[in-house]
Amino acid sequence: TDFRSLTSSVRVSRATELLRSSTMSITSISEDLGYSSPAGLSRAFRKATGVSPREFRSMETGEFEEQASNIDGGLI
Repeated sequence: TDFRSLTSSVRVSRATELLRSSTMSITSISEDLGYSSPAGLSRAFRKATGVSPREFRSMETGEFEEQASNIDGGLI
C-alpha cells in the first residue's frame, strides 16, 4: 500500500465516522479532511464505498429507505 492509498483510506474512514455521528455539512467534512472541494470528497467516497456521502448519510439515518419507498410505491 502506498502513501496515497493509505491517506485516502484514512480520510474515507473518518468521513464515514463524521457522516454517521455528526450533522456537519458535507462541505465542512470535506474541508476538515483536506479535500480541495466537496466534489473531491464525493469522488473518493463513492470510489471506496459505492455510494455518495449524501446517499451514505441517508442510508444511515433511514431516510434512504423512506425515499426509495416513496419512489417505487413501497415495494422495497
